[in-house]
Amino acid sequence: MDSIGQPMDKFPEVMWRSIHFASAVVLVGGNLFSVALLLCFRDLETRVVAGALLAVGTWLSVPLVIRPMGRWMRRSGEVSLYDLPVSGWMSGLALFSAKAARKRTEKAAHLVCESGVLDAAGCRFQQADWKLREAAEIFEELEDPPNQALALMELGNSRNAAGDQDGAIEAYLRALAIWEQIAETQRAGNTWRLLNNLSAAYSEKGDLDAAERYSRRALHTAKTPEAEAMCQLNLADIYRKRREFGMAQEALDGSLDRLGASGDEGFAFGVMTLAMVHDDQQDVHAAEELYKQARELMEQKLGPRHIEVARLLERHGALLERHGRSREGARLMAEAAGIRDTVG
Repeated sequence: MDSIGQPMDKFPEVMWRSIHFASAVVLVGGNLFSVALLLCFRDLETRVVAGALLAVGTWLSVPLVIRPMGRWMRRSGEVSLYDLPVSGWMSGLALFSAKAARKRTEKAAHLVCESGVLDAAGCRFQQADWKLREAAEIFEELEDPPNQALALMELGNSRNAAGDQDGAIEAYLRALAIWEQIAETQRAGNTWRLLNNLSAAYSEKGDLDAAERYSRRALHTAKTPEAEAMCQLNLADIYRKRREFGMAQEALDGSLDRLGASGDEGFAFGVMTLAMVHDDQQDVHAAEELYKQARELMEQKLGPRHIEVARLLERHGALLERHGRSREGARLMAEAAGIRDTVG
């Protein structure tokens, strides 16, 4: 017996109850603080941090509070007025907090991904890269393979547009490995797009065999006329690079009609590809007119300061310089350089 008449072997349990009660108070306070941050602040970074804190607090509540209370109640065989409301309240709080944290974290991941896509569209490729990588990592932690694959595909798109073909291929292949493991109903018709973009990255890198292989796989999975036209457009550029101009022209004929009728932005790239086919065959007049048409279409769809406009101007300028119009060619080259200075 101790000095107040209580058995000594009861002291540790009393102490542990006190510790766990204090832990509960701290965790509840931390969770309420996190909820307040989520409600009061609108900036993405604060909301992501608050969601993470809420998730951690909820996770810690299980081993530090809920499970010990359950063991005490089962061991004693009775439920006190203290145990019942606190354990039930903490269980409900943990379940609510876990669901709320997951929902907010998932929403944050979508917002980060959408922001990254917008950055890539605006040629802010460095910002797009880290946002899309972050989104992919969050979706992976949430065990959401379809959205993880989509984030990786957008990461590949951004890197390919920035000229980092190796990085783009790495992202596309990671996305494809995930994509092939999920049900067809979850792919939302994006299989052809992923394969076609992977083909384009290999084409830009110069691996035309791999580019054609993935382009044909994309064409096989395309379900709409517009999707088939985009795959044919990519295949036409592969034929052009092999100097198989007849096959390139044949592939372009059908795809340009479909894309032009639908108003798809791919029509501008199709016109540019046709211009390059004429350029490669030394048909200067036709190539120049098509470059001008492609520029007008691209500026309408992408804006006048887009990296693709710069690439078009560089090709047009090189054509003029090769045929004795150095001053005009240099002007276009300088304009392209000005665009490149504003992107990244």
